[in-house]
Amino acid sequence: MTHETLVDLAWDILGDNKDSPVYFSAADMYKYFNNAARRMVEETTCLQKKDGTTTLVAGTAEYTLPSGARRVNEVALDDERIVAKTTKQIALFDADWREATNSTPILYYLDGLNSKIGLYPPPDAGAAADTLDIFYDAWPTEVDATSEYYEVPEWASYGLICGVLEQAFRSNTRLRNMAASMVYGMLFQHYISRLKMRVNGKLSRTWLFYGGGDVYDSVQDGRLPDTIG
Repeated sequence: MTHETLVDLAWDILGDNKDSPVYFSAADMYKYFNNAARRMVEETTCLQKKDGTTTLVAGTAEYTLPSGARRVNEVALDDERIVAKTTKQIALFDADWREATNSTPILYYLDGLNSKIGLYPPPDAGAAADTLDIFYDAWPTEVDATSEYYEVPEWASYGLICGVLEQAFRSNTRLRNMAASMVYGMLFQHYISRLKMRVNGKLSRTWLFYGGGDVYDSVQDGRLPDTIG
């Protein structure tokens, strides 16, 4: 279901006019939908992606994480998994780890702001030619008037409407209705709970994600279903 259809449904339920809105502008609706999508993705970890576009440079240890990365789950170099460690753990067995000789990285670490990934030891010329794959939990891409889909499973997109109505009825307008906001909030949480169970239950079924980028389809951590297509 396209985001335009979802926005139109939410406007209809609110009794507002999308062509000349009285209470909720298009900007309001996009904000509410983006908030709901962000919350759904964060609470369920349903959106996982793979990035293999980082260009390694011999002797360079740190690289910027993919845009939208929320949490790194796994890293592989030339299809070989490398282990996650903190900088303190690395320093315990190599006090001069910042000056390590270039070689094939066996460990990775994240900076304190979770914006960069570091490789230990730094790659040499041979390792720099290999592909670095980063598998991560992602934030959903924010939508606007030019977007087409939300990055959640299609069936769960209906739940986003409940998340929007929860916010809309709580807003400071003449339509403010805290009881309605609470009801839609419970319905939204119900969708989140259902999606969370499907993510953690590794159910044997096909899911449909919309949006660009590769979706992480590994099941080795035991949380994702066998097929994400």
